[in-house]
Amino acid sequence: MKGGNASVVLAEVVYWKDANGNVTRQNEKVVIMLQTIPTNRLEQAIQKYGIGNFYMYVKNKGRPKGVRYYDYDIKVAKVK
Repeated sequence: MKGGNASVVLAEVVYWKDANGNVTRQNEKVVIMLQTIPTNRLEQAIQKYGIGNFYMYVKNKGRPKGVRYYDYDIKVAKVK
């Protein structure tokens, strides 16, 4: 990534929706590139819950005007 950082992870995707709300992937393993902010939240979730013991919801809300980074809506919940 130009001027930034990213991580590549193999994630088990429960569901993945496109911009129109259509589910494009469901219950499959997918290789995903995460930018810095989602990667940091992923690391925090692993430290708190352990690998495979949580769900992570990530929505890219786009880039606010005048800034170089993207804004995300990120939620993490422990698997019960």
